[in-house]
Amino acid sequence: MNLTTRIKRAGVAGATAVAAAAVVMGVAVPASAATGTATVCASGNYKVHFEFPQQGSSGDVPRGVCQYVPLQSGTSYVKIWGYWNTNPGTFYVGTGHPQNPGSTWFYAGGTTTNPYLTFG
Repeated sequence: MNLTTRIKRAGVAGATAVAAAAVVMGVAVPASAATGTATVCASGNYKVHFEFPQQGSSGDVPRGVCQYVPLQSGTSYVKIWGYWNTNPGTFYVGTGHPQNPGSTWFYAGGTTTNPYLTFG
């Protein structure tokens, strides 16, 4: 095999490796890209704890405050709890299903004895 043939084969092998890497990167990046947003608001008389189990994110929202959360592809629900005002521990408020792609607001409202979850 002459030198020109060897150089051509090496160039084709290198180009194939670069193209394969681009395909892998092109598939991997969109899987973790945010496809929407959720905003969790503590609009009741209690502090809120939320969890998006499918993306491993959670947080606390003080009473009267809203928190923005970017959503990853495949996220289909959020669980929301409230914190008791006078006792340690939490109580269940509800489970919400974000519109994906898009933006969904979740409002944990009411009181510690009568909590509710609305969304829009």
